[in-house]
Amino acid sequence: MENREEFLVAIARKLGRPVRHIPEAMPEPVNTLATTRLTELTSDQRCEEFIKFASEVMLAECVLVSPENAPSKALDICWKFGSGPVIISNDQRLVDTGITPLLQKEMGAALWDPEKGDENIHIAEKAKTGVVFAEYGLTESGGIVLFSAPERGRSVSLLPEASLFVLRKSTILPRVAQL
Repeated sequence: MENREEFLVAIARKLGRPVRHIPEAMPEPVNTLATTRLTELTSDQRCEEFIKFASEVMLAECVLVSPENAPSKALDICWKFGSGPVIISNDQRLVDTGITPLLQKEMGAALWDPEKGDENIHIAEKAKTGVVFAEYGLTESGGIVLFSAPERGRSVSLLPEASLFVLRKSTILPRVAQL
């Protein structure tokens, strides 16, 4: 803190302006797209646009199914990716939808266990498919938002050859600004 004033003077000199101790007010934005773009879309329209962008630009395979059909569709997709090992995020929502029990029964899927440490990583590295529940989908980018927690290790979606993301239609937002 002793050299603070000298430091500020030196920076101000290099920037060609006087020393400022109070920041200037932010300029008026050129537009409000960060908070308004795509917000006029209905939930169904956001879903359609999300699927379109994710499919065409991100080259992701998107499938819209009812909650009742989610477990069987998840199983079909995992088989499509190959008969290799499957690892599932230890997320209660995947259990509640019936995806976890079905994949464990039909494919012998491993469940991420926060108590197993490095063993989880080795399982995920060998897995053909990782299954996780996404928190949000972003219409503008076709991307998804994942939250990490001990029971929901990110390695489940990063290390396997393929990832299956389960996303509720109601959690598709226009863009990241709406988070």
